[in-house]
Amino acid sequence: MKIETSSRLVTMMVVMLSSVSIATFIFSERAIERSRQAQQDHFETAEALQEFVANIAALTHNARTFAITGDSHYRSAFWAMLELGTRDNAVDRLSKILIRSDAELALIRSAKQNSDILIELEKQAVSLAERGKRDEALAMLLGPEYIARKSVVEG
Repeated sequence: MKIETSSRLVTMMVVMLSSVSIATFIFSERAIERSRQAQQDHFETAEALQEFVANIAALTHNARTFAITGDSHYRSAFWAMLELGTRDNAVDRLSKILIRSDAELALIRSAKQNSDILIELEKQAVSLAERGKRDEALAMLLGPEYIARKSVVEG
């Protein structure tokens, strides 16, 4: 009787330890997957932010250089970048990644709104430069409103 009881106890302990071991394994696998997803989200966020900031910098460069030089290459590059919509693609990617966080999503929307204002100022400046008013265009692109908006967007 003692051997049978001992055997049952050992069997129950093996079953319990096996169950705990399986539960721990499943828990750790889920934790690892969440960690991988967080790393992937972090990478994609950083990539999209870099794309957003690089696009803003390139638009500014093309608008300012066109205003300074009058070289139509920079005017064409400016309008082509707007047409491609790479900035909007970056904002869309960020919105999808950060949809779990209302605060971060609000920051992205604010950056986009300020970027939209920058783009409107740049469009006006490029239009002025196209009409030969390059000094006015440059003053707009170096003015306090533009600089303030740009610093907010580039943070």
